[in-house]
Amino acid sequence: MTKFIASAGRGRLGRHPLPLALAAALMLAEPCAGRAEGESPLLLARADHAGAHFSALLGLRGSGALKERHQRIPDRPASTIVVANCNDNGSGSLRDALATAVNGDIIDLTQLVCSTITLASGGIITSLDEIELVGPGADALTIDAAYHGRAIYHLGDGTLEISGLTITRGTYSGGTYYRSVGGCVFSRGNVDLTDAVVSHCNVTDAFTDAYGPAGGCVMARGNVVLTDTSISACTATSTSEDVAAGGGVFAEGSLTLLRSTLSGNSASSEVAPAHGGGAIAVEDLVMKYSTVRDNTAGPLAGLGGGIHAQGDAYLIASTVAGNHASAAGGLWLTGDTAQSPAIIRNSTISGNSAETSTGGVIVGFALKLANSTIAFNTCAALNVSGLYIAEDSEFQSSIIANNSAGSVQRDLGGDEFAVITGANNLIEVTFLSPPGDTLTIDPMLGPLANNGGRTRTHALLPGSPALDAGNNAYDLTRDQRGSGFEREIGASADIGAFESDPGRIFTNGFEG
Repeated sequence: MTKFIASAGRGRLGRHPLPLALAAALMLAEPCAGRAEGESPLLLARADHAGAHFSALLGLRGSGALKERHQRIPDRPASTIVVANCNDNGSGSLRDALATAVNGDIIDLTQLVCSTITLASGGIITSLDEIELVGPGADALTIDAAYHGRAIYHLGDGTLEISGLTITRGTYSGGTYYRSVGGCVFSRGNVDLTDAVVSHCNVTDAFTDAYGPAGGCVMARGNVVLTDTSISACTATSTSEDVAAGGGVFAEGSLTLLRSTLSGNSASSEVAPAHGGGAIAVEDLVMKYSTVRDNTAGPLAGLGGGIHAQGDAYLIASTVAGNHASAAGGLWLTGDTAQSPAIIRNSTISGNSAETSTGGVIVGFALKLANSTIAFNTCAALNVSGLYIAEDSEFQSSIIANNSAGSVQRDLGGDEFAVITGANNLIEVTFLSPPGDTLTIDPMLGPLANNGGRTRTHALLPGSPALDAGNNAYDLTRDQRGSGFEREIGASADIGAFESDPGRIFTNGFEG
């Protein structure tokens, strides 16, 4: 059993945020072959990372046979293949280009004058290790799987790179030999998406065999990197007793989001747990200038409505908002593989909700929180609603306030032995002992809005006690909004993710 779940019952605010009954349900929900008693209850434990058990889950027990039937042509130097038309197959089509490609080729779709490639005869399979698809822009060209199956199967061990494309309406359902993973894109290696949109894809599974659906939009055995990319409206749905995981993305390795968005995705099951409505990273999570919003995990025993990450976690200049789960509505950072503290810096976690515990964030290992705002998260039960920490943590110049549990405010809780160090914070209601200079009054926050920059923030209203009351312990040059928004204006930095600038002529304050 992980230390996180093993510590149930020790925390303040009554108890650890995962009720004992829920923790027990998670431990019993996955009778996966080969899992030793007491290991992490997550569907895809790191112990399974390299084993045959996990390769079966990844969707293609028969992938070897598929590779044999999809032979590569003889090697030649890598080159660029130009796609000449939007036909589903035949000479000049995308399918034909991938069938004749060799390792390292670039498939050029930028010269197409059509706007949609409809895959009426099913998904496109490539066995190449390294292959790149380059489109004219996500708003200019769409690959539409038309719900005839997945869009792209990447059976190589390297990286599938996709840029300048929209991929949509992929679907995959599990069976005896084929697992429900990767509704639009499935890779045995890594997936790298740039200037891309993947949306309205799904995976479903009705077979109880310990291998549930995962990665409604994208599934990769390795790492997933999203740059200037949107993953939205995708689902991983279990109608069996198996766990649903990663409504938008499932990365067996690490997940990186740079200027990207996960929105409106869900992992769902009426009879089993569901994890990571927006995404799951079995290893590390890295987010910068990105948004995770309006994703859900549940309704039964849903954990990590936005993202569930098991390794190291780094959130920089990002917003997590409007996500929902039974517990950890925004983020569930378990740290099963973590080598260092979780980092949340210059970020906003707001308006997330949970049924049993912690609408905002549960962190199962050490946390370094700096110049961030955790506010307006809710929990239906009388439990922690903003932030739960399981180990010693450092807070610098951060706001944890206006988080409610039922009709009362409960901002911060955690393991009763967790020690908090740091300075210049504003924490209204806490069940732990904060640093001695912590303010405990209303920070006077504006609504979550587009106040400039790539991500939404809470502006400080005139007269806020957070104005000029913070610090800049990490020598940040900008606030959450990035370029053009200095971190220190006035006598000192403001507390929280937003730095007020009375001299600024115009700031976009519209709600978004």
